Amino acid sequence: MMVFQENLTENSRHIKSFSDWKEFCLKKILEKEGTKERKEKANKNFKRQWEPCKSSPLLAEYWLNPKNQKDMEIFFTEVLNQEICFDIGIPEYDAIFDNEQNSRQHDLFIATSKKDTIITIEAKAKESFYKTFEEEWNRKKSSSMEKRLKGLRDNYFHGEYDEIKNIPYQILHWFAGSLADARMLKSDNIIMTLQQFHDTDKKISEENIRCFGKFIRYISCKEEIEFDECKSKSGFFITKPINTKYTEGRSLFLNLLTINTQKQCNASDKAVRGNLEE
Repeated sequence: MMVFQENLTENSRHIKSFSDWKEFCLKKILEKEGTKERKEKANKNFKRQWEPCKSSPLLAEYWLNPKNQKDMEIFFTEVLNQEICFDIGIPEYDAIFDNEQNSRQHDLFIATSKKDTIITIEAKAKESFYKTFEEEWNRKKSSSMEKRLKGLRDNYFHGEYDEIKNIPYQILHWFAGSLADARMLKSDNIIMTLQQFHDTDKKISEENIRCFGKFIRYISCKEEIEFDECKSKSGFFITKPINTKYTEGRSLFLNLLTINTQKQCNASDKAVRGNLEE
C-alpha cells in the first residue's frame, strides 16, 4: 500500500487518516500567511474547500482507501502500458517551477517505486479551472504575478501567447509544475490526471473537460491524437505518449478519470462531520 506523507524526505511525518490529511492541508495554508487577519481569512476559505462533496475531502477519502489505490495502480498500468507500483503520495505537493514566492501545489503527487514515472493529480468536483491565461495576463496584478506569467510563457511554452491565451492558467502551471518535478527527480514519464468527481455539477464538469481538451490539442502540437476508453475505470486516456518540444524529451501521458460521487459524497460527509466532532 502507498505511504502518504508530508514531503519526500525519509523522516517525513506520515499521513494515516482523513484527519491527518486535512490537518496537514490546513497547516500548509496557514504557514504561508503572516498576519492574524490573513490567517483567519485563509481558514475561512479552507473550511469552504473542505465542505462535503468538494474535491478536497473527496480526494482524501478516495485515495486513503486501499482498494482504490490498487484499482488506480491497475488504471495507470493501463495508461502507461507497463506495471506501475505506487511508492509515496503527497497531498498539496509544492512544485517549484520558477523563483517566485508561492509554488504550484498539486492536489496529489505520486512517486512510483521505479522512480521513472511521476503522477500529478488535479481534482475537481464543484470547482472550475477559473481564469484563462489571457484573463490573468490582462487583470491588475502584482509585480511577482507579472513575472510568473511571463516566465511561464517564456520558459515552458516557448514565448507563445496567442496559442495559450485561451487555456486556463491553472492547467498551464499544472503542466509547468509537473515538468519541473520530472526534471528534479530525473523521471522519464509524466502522468497528468484530471480526476473529476461527477454528479455534482454537470455544467462545470463538462467545461473542465473542454478546457482540458484545449490543452491536450495545444501540448500535442495539434498532432492526431487517439483516445481510448479506460477498461478499469470511467474516463479516457491518450493511447500514445506526447513527445513534443514542450516535454523536453520526456513522455507525457494525459488522462481523465471520472468518479461517481454518490457514495463518495456520503463518505466525505461522514468523514468531515466526524473530523469536526473530534
